[in-house]
Parts: sequence; structure tokens; C-alpha cells
Amino acid sequence: NAYAYQSVELCLIGRAITGLGAPRIINRRYVADATPFSLRTAASAAFAMATALGAALGPGMAIVLDRMNEFEFNLPFLKTQYFNGMTGPGYFMALSWFIYTLCIIFFFGEPTRSGLEELKKREEESGGLATDSKKASLLDEVELAAMSDDKSAGYATR
Repeated sequence: NAYAYQSVELCLIGRAITGLGAPRIINRRYVADATPFSLRTAASAAFAMATALGAALGPGMAIVLDRMNEFEFNLPFLKTQYFNGMTGPGYFMALSWFIYTLCIIFFFGEPTRSGLEELKKREEESGGLATDSKKASLLDEVELAAMSDDKSAGYATR
């Protein structure tokens, strides 16, 4: 680990790899596809709450792990590893992700994508794709929203 080698580069590489496993937009899209429209707001709020709870509990867990006694252990191919206040949270997260992965492998079943089915049904009922006037209206709304966002952010508009 980066602590054993006293390597900032190794620490940054590990952080980058961790970041690759966290595309929350995919999770949000899955929630949208797998929940009916009537439950989508509640499901999205529950997802946001779980994300915030994890972010809030992380520093607390780091404090708890920092109070544990420091010790060393040997792993094949990795040599001597250290468990202390700096490395404890990383080991805890590795264990948590391992347990999570096992739970997904053994207990997760692909749900019916009711949200996606409802969307397709709504499109069929409305006659498929939007007409040109609807598209133009939608583009106008998007442009107005972008302009108002630019103004609120302090950017100059055309």
C-alpha cells in the first residue's frame, strides 16, 4: 500500500482507481429505469440519502479506526502491511466492498424495468417521436433554462 512505500504517487493512483468505480449517474439511471413513475421521486431521494449517509459516516468510522492499536501483518506478494489510523479506513472500505460484491453476486436479481416500460408506453400513446413544433418548443425551453443558469452563475450571455 501507499503507506508502506511512503509513495504519494501510489496513493494518487489508488484514489483514481477508486474514482473509476463511482459513476453515480449510472446508479441514478438504473433507479429511473427500475422504478415506476409514481415512486421515482421517493426512490431517488432514498438513493441520495444513502449516499449522504455514507459520506457522513465515513469520517466517523475513520475516527473509530484511528483509536485501534497499530499492528503489522504479512500478505503473500504484498509483504508487510500496516494497520493504523492512516490505513485502517482503506482496509475497512476494501472489506466493505468485498462483502457488498458477494451480496450482489449471490442475492441480486435484475428487477423488471418498469420505468423504462412506462416510458415506452407513453411514447407509443403520444404517437412516437415528438413533432417538429414540439421539438422546437423543447429546444426553446432548454435554451432559456441555459441562459438563466448562465445569468445566475454570473456568465455573460449572447
